[in-house]
Amino acid sequence: MNPYVAQLKAQFTPQQFAFFEGEARRYRKDPVVAFLLAFFLGLFGAHHFYLGRNQPGIIMLICTLSVVGLTVSVPWKLVNWFTVWGECDDANDEIEYVLAYSILHGQPPPASSPRPAIGGLPMAT
Repeated sequence: MNPYVAQLKAQFTPQQFAFFEGEARRYRKDPVVAFLLAFFLGLFGAHHFYLGRNQPGIIMLICTLSVVGLTVSVPWKLVNWFTVWGECDDANDEIEYVLAYSILHGQPPPASSPRPAIGGLPMAT
């Protein structure tokens, strides 16, 4: 668990904690599913779409559909086989952070204010 999420969870009531655990389990991304998508449909960016990262997924899909782009897509797919586990962890950390912040403050974290990030997770201020 991320220290930012742990800090937010420490302020939860028992009802908020139970709600958080249920919703986190509901939205959590499975690294095995992400890896299988990267392995079988990686050229089309399916694993990026699964993890909620649409921009790299669209770029990878366009590169694959253009024959010249295959020179980019194939190595990118091979690299993603090794990085998809960490990307899945980052996506789960982001989901838990947004969920915990939303439970405590009644709204999602402000997207307009720039937040420094460590390992892909926005820092709590």
